[in-house]
Amino acid sequence: MDIFIFRKVKRMAQKEFRKPPRYMVGDIVYSHGFICIVCSIYPFNIDYSYDLKVIDGQSLGKICQNDIMHVHIWEEFLKKNGWTCYRSEGECFGHRWYKHQEYPFTLRYNNFLGIIGVSFNDGKDDTVMIKCVDELQHILFGLQLDSNLKI
Repeated sequence: MDIFIFRKVKRMAQKEFRKPPRYMVGDIVYSHGFICIVCSIYPFNIDYSYDLKVIDGQSLGKICQNDIMHVHIWEEFLKKNGWTCYRSEGECFGHRWYKHQEYPFTLRYNNFLGIIGVSFNDGKDDTVMIKCVDELQHILFGLQLDSNLKI
């Protein structure tokens, strides 16, 4: 009886300490050589597994969170999704500022480091730094804007 109670308490403790999923449904990620979209999320032990669909429609099935990587933001991706460069400083080590007519923030792209500062006061101060497409999608989702982006 005592062993049964111990096991039940141990399982409850594992569930309580589960971190939130790293990705959300609709996130653009990279796995097994493909850029994919997260279709669904499943609890798996103390982690998560994700049902992924390749951009061309092929399903990869359930993939462990550790086998999924972020897709870094690149300038062509920003342009394809409606962002326009409105200011530039330096080519190799400089920055480029991007605006989108539907979004209330600007992006400052660091050419050298490949990181992006997100600013809500027209590029004066960065609120947060991001590098990956899913992080940009999470910001858009949090602002209740369309987070479905094109690859």
